[in-house]
Amino acid sequence: MEKVVATIAYAFLVAGVFKRKDRRIHPWLMGAGIGIDTALVLVLQVQRSVIQEAMTNTYTFWQSGHILSSTLAFALYFPVVWLGIRQLRGQGGASGRLWHMRVAITAFVFRTVGFGLMFTID
Repeated sequence: MEKVVATIAYAFLVAGVFKRKDRRIHPWLMGAGIGIDTALVLVLQVQRSVIQEAMTNTYTFWQSGHILSSTLAFALYFPVVWLGIRQLRGQGGASGRLWHMRVAITAFVFRTVGFGLMFTID
């Protein structure tokens, strides 16, 4: 079930990337994807203590890649959202927009890698 929820979250992120120039829909799509992804991490933590499990278990190279890339994407969600909200409020300027794009692209690349490697996790 987690993979279905993660796929829905990723689909929202992909849709948000394609609609990045539409200031009306882009924030909603990305917010939904990030929100679902964040909720999934919290649910997995509460249900299975996945963070502690990731720190103590031994994983294959690909599974470790999933954990690392997903963790980095998750950590980057916070500055992406903060910078995006500043842009929506007209507070970021050209440099804020550039930083939002840089951090968001990096987060999306990590999320894409994590999503692809998610299928190596049992």
